[in-house]
Order: sequence, then structure tokens, then C-alpha cells
Amino acid sequence: MVNSRSQSVLTKVKVALLLLFILCTGKLHAQVKSAKAGQPDTFKIANRFIAKKKYRKANAILKKYNQAHPNDMNAHWLRAQSYLWLTNNKRSDQQYTEARKLEPGNDYLNLNYIQALLYMGRYHAADSLMGRLEDADQQYASIAYMRAQQSYWMGDYRRAAAYIKQAIREGDKDNEARGLCDQIAIARAPLLSFSTSYLSDNQPLTAVISSIKLEKYFHKLLTLYVAVDEYHFIQNRMSDAPWVRVGDKLYFPKAGIKLTAEAGIMKFPVMNTVSATGNLDMNIRVSRQFDITLSGGYVPYLDTKTSIDTNVTATKLAAMLNWHKRKWLGQAALLNTIFPGNNNVYSAYAYVMAPIAGRSWGQFNIGYSTSYSNSDKNSYTAINSLHDIFAAYNASASIPGIYSPYFAPSQLYVNAGLASLELNMSKKLTLRLSGDVGYGSIWNPYLYLNKDPGGNVYVAKGYSMESFTPSDVTAALSFKINKTWLLTAKYMYRNTYFFTSNYGSIGVSKSFLHTRIDWLSDSSGHSFSRSVKELDGQIQDLYSALNAVQLKGAVAEVEMHITNLIAANKAMPGHSEILQNSELSDLSQARYDALNDMLSELHSISLDDYDASAGTKSQWLTEKLYELTAIRYNGPTNENVVLSGR
Repeated sequence: MVNSRSQSVLTKVKVALLLLFILCTGKLHAQVKSAKAGQPDTFKIANRFIAKKKYRKANAILKKYNQAHPNDMNAHWLRAQSYLWLTNNKRSDQQYTEARKLEPGNDYLNLNYIQALLYMGRYHAADSLMGRLEDADQQYASIAYMRAQQSYWMGDYRRAAAYIKQAIREGDKDNEARGLCDQIAIARAPLLSFSTSYLSDNQPLTAVISSIKLEKYFHKLLTLYVAVDEYHFIQNRMSDAPWVRVGDKLYFPKAGIKLTAEAGIMKFPVMNTVSATGNLDMNIRVSRQFDITLSGGYVPYLDTKTSIDTNVTATKLAAMLNWHKRKWLGQAALLNTIFPGNNNVYSAYAYVMAPIAGRSWGQFNIGYSTSYSNSDKNSYTAINSLHDIFAAYNASASIPGIYSPYFAPSQLYVNAGLASLELNMSKKLTLRLSGDVGYGSIWNPYLYLNKDPGGNVYVAKGYSMESFTPSDVTAALSFKINKTWLLTAKYMYRNTYFFTSNYGSIGVSKSFLHTRIDWLSDSSGHSFSRSVKELDGQIQDLYSALNAVQLKGAVAEVEMHITNLIAANKAMPGHSEILQNSELSDLSQARYDALNDMLSELHSISLDDYDASAGTKSQWLTEKLYELTAIRYNGPTNENVVLSGR
């Protein structure tokens, strides 16, 4: 599903492709001089349309020129780019193929094609072409950058970090590379989020909900999180319902599958009952424009007033088809909620959102949605007992009822118009507004007294067709304080046939990025601290190695530095028998152990296992860098204790 991050990536890809095209203009100008006079004008006009994002007009002009000059590689190339920006991947690939037939050795073209393949999601084809360039000893920093992109989009953030550092070391230090480096670092860093919200509706139901979540990436198959929600219900009596969950996010890029598995427990607000919960979500990428989401969960139901006084857990199943093309969005879904007693509540809906306007200021979309809901058994029931109904019976008044303990409608239809507006008020502040208003109809239940064949009075249920005008409005504000702090606020108003609700929340999230140290400029600190910084600088310098021989030499220097540090630390005061068990001795021993651990890890990495089956030389080299640069000194560096102990 397209989100703000993927839209940002699309913009960056467009800019990168255009810049790559400009890079090859030296060769283009040479061809222009010998071409017909119409070529420069054609390219100039096409590029003007591209700059204004009028890709269809640019493509139409280039098509006519291409037909007259079928052997002009640049025309095929620019058409390939315009088709890519139109998300016509098939035509784009055809034009790239024609261009590469004319100039198979044009590395600028090949690099641009690799970037296009990555954008298309054809990671295997991109990987194969990058491997051929690397095997031909074509060492481009942009290859490392694109491998970092590939790894990042495939969810392998650790490998992406190794590649982006290699790209920067090899000279790719523009804003795009550093921006990707930041994105990778943020994706790998632990993320802590906290929010508190207030819900009020006229059932009446009032609740304060506090949530905290900690998430940490370890591997593309291991992103662990812990979430805790505290529901504080304010009714005739106060009641609390804590819900604790742990989960893992897994990504299988070759299959295009993302999984989220979760398990938890909840203490219900009455009778101190504890219930296990669980959820499994699967997203399957079908094509560039389509993906499918399947989910199943066993979760608590807390949406009605009566559900707060009754422990209700439901099984929820859902299947969704998601569509996204440029800034168009659509979704179709089937949902089934199974309540206790095997009462099924079925739902189906579909919507489409079309872009109306969009610039650097933001994006405006409008759309349409339709939905249908029904249940096996309607859950509307009398509030009072039959005895109380008799005692207060009034033939002209309806018998009061309520959906208990959950909402189960009959023949509910809703059609609505949708609108959304995203405003980039500044680089740090974003406001999102959305809402809908529509027409709804439902078979609304009512209650009356009736007699069975035996003459016994009972409460009967009938239905009448009712219409209503549902609406809702949402406003969300996000303020990015810096790279690691984000503040959010949200308000939502809902008006349905059954209730009107107001919901507000505020939240804050903190990303715990590792502190970045400039080893070359930082000469402060005591001797041991400086030595550790020099060591980490040597580890970073491993990225400058271009082959196995250079890598072995760089590793030997790191090993020698660690050995010298161990010797120096062992000779310092505090490692002797005189100061044994002192604070100074503990500091020295901790350093000694940490350095020895580094040395052991270094020795466990073999640099003699390269063979033809291991992949390309560059892949092997990066794999080793990926292992070697993970070695870091984790012992104490503070020398104040040492100085005060002398």
C-alpha cells in the first residue's frame, strides 16, 4: 500500500534518474552535433515537459522522433524514463532494452537501467546486472548505493547499512546517499512510542486509553516489539483493562511476503478474567500496483457500553485487495467477525481515491466508498426484564432496547463521498485532513410484546427500513522535532445511526539512534578513549578495501591495534594483585574482557573462503565487511575512575 515514505522514494527515484540522464549529456551533445537539426529541439521540448511532470506529452514527442531515428539511443533512453514515471513498467523495459542493444557498453545507461529495475521491484534482474558490472571490475559508488537501496526496500537493514557506508567511503556523499544512510539508521534503531487518548460517545461510553510500544529491528526475519495498552473506562464505576502483546515482523522479499505475528493477554474490566489474544497479518505483493492482505485474530471486543460489563472475545478474519497507481488508491475487502455463540457478522466494502491536485504544498484526493454489513443473528435486545416491561408497560411507547453485548446489524448499506487533504505546512509540520459524508440504510430492529401459541407473553422483534446520513471527520498533526523525536496529535468525529463519538489523542515517539562520532576531528579525551576511537576508525576504514588482499591487510592492522590495547590495559595500575577487587581493577578487567572478545570475533571470520560459487567479488567483499564492521568495543572507556584511584 502506498504511504508517505513510498511517495517520497518515488520522488527521489525520479530526481536520481533525471540526474543520471544529465550525467550522460556529454555523450549526448557529441551525438547532437552530428544529428539532424531537429534533435536538440525535440530533446529540449521533451525535457521541458518532463520538468513539468507532463510525461505523456514528452513521450508523444519522443515517439515521433524515435520513429524517424530508430538508432538514436538517447531517444529510446528518455522514452524509457518517461514510461517509468507513467508507471508503465512493461513499455519502459522495452525501451531500455532497445537502448542497450544500441550501446550495450554504456555504463551510465546500465546504471540507470539498474535503478529503474529496482523501482519496478525487479530485484533479481537488478542484482544480476550489478553483478556483471562488478565482475567486469566496474567499481562505481552508485552500485553500492543501489545495493543499499535494494537491501533497504527488501527489509534487510543491516546489509543496507554495510552497502551505504561502502558507497559513502567510495565517494557517493551527496544528499541522497546521506539521506538513505539516515533512513537506514532510523530503521535499525530502537523505537519507543507513547500515546494517550480520550474517547466519548453517547451510548454512553467514556474511556481513557494509554499506550506504550517498544520496537527493535534485528534482522529482516526478526523485528520484535512489545505493546501495552491500558483501557480506563469511566462509567457508573471505574474499571481498567490492561492488554500486553509481543510480536515479530518478518519479511520474505523474494516471495514478496510480509508477516506480523502477535500474542498477548488481556485482563478484562470485570470478574478479573484473563484471556489470551493473538493476531496474524500477511501482506502478499502481487505486482507493482496490487497487493493482498490476509489477517486473522482472536481479540477482545470493547466497542459497546454493555461489552465493558461482559467479557467478550471475538475471532476476526479479513481479506483485502489493495490497489495503488501513482497517487490513485483503492481497496476492496471482505470481513467476518465470529462472536461467542457462533454469531457471524459479515462485512464488505470498497473504495477508490483519485488525485485532484498535488504539489510541494501537499496533496488533495477525492473518492467514493460503498459498504454492506449483516449478521446471522441480530443482537438487539430489551434493556429490562419481561417483569419490569410489564410493570411499566405503555402501549403507545416503544420497548427500550440495546445492542448487547456487541453490535450485530441487519442489512446495513452505506454509500459515501470521500475527501483527503495533506498539507506540508513546513519541513517539520504536516497536517492531514480527511472526511466523508454519505447515505445509509438499515433494517432497524424494534421490540414489542407478543404471545406464543400457548398464550405465553414474550418480547418479539420486528424490523423497519430506516435511512440516515453518516459522516466522519479526522484531523491529524505531526511535528518532526528532529530525526529522532516525533510529536503527533489526532482528533476524530463520527456520526452514525446508532451513536455519535469524539476521539482525541496525543503521542510522542523517540528513535534511539547511535551517536555518530567523527573520529578524524575528535582529539579530545584520555589516551584509552582516543585509542578506542582510533580502533573504531580503523574498522570503518575496512570499507576502503577493494579486494580480498587489501581487506586482509586492513584486518591485520585492526588485530594489531586490539593486541596493543590489551597489552597496554594489562600493564595499567589496577590489573595487578595489589588492587585486586577494587573499582579500578574491575574497570581494567572489563576492558580486558571486551578487547579479548573483539579479538575472538575477529579470528572467527574467515577471509579465505572466496570461490566462484560465493557470488560476485563485490558481494563476497561486502559480506565480509558486513561481518567485520559489526565488531565493536563494548567495554568502559571512562578514565575518571582511573585518575581518581591513582
